[in-house]
Amino acid sequence: MNEALQEASQTLKEYVLFTTKIRENRKNMALRDAVNRAVEDCINEGILAEFLASQRAEVVAMSIFEYDAEKHIRLEKEESYEDGKAEGRTEGKAESILIILKEKGELSKETERRIIEERNSEVLKRWVLLATSSDDIKTFKRGM
Repeated sequence: MNEALQEASQTLKEYVLFTTKIRENRKNMALRDAVNRAVEDCINEGILAEFLASQRAEVVAMSIFEYDAEKHIRLEKEESYEDGKAEGRTEGKAESILIILKEKGELSKETERRIIEERNSEVLKRWVLLATSSDDIKTFKRGM
């Protein structure tokens, strides 16, 4: 994305054009087809032509591998982000239960630990409702 750097290196500039073609082709083609089309177009347009013509198979294989690696990393990040959000919601429910119950009396360490360690979101949701509707901690514990 650094235009000054691209202008200083013709090879880098051409590589950016090549990868841009792959991304554009990828919008409506399978990955292997998108890479092959980008290689063909670049050779025909004189972009990295000599290198692409002589190293075509390796370029295609590496481009597919790199694209898949980028996609894999992106998907891992998205999955981790979603896991973190779910964990945050779980912790938030447990904290809410503790806040509600502490207003109703003294909470035993065992009950507090059990609430904090619970990871099932549906159980915690039930406990939030139970905590808000219970008159005291004893009633809540019976409902757990």
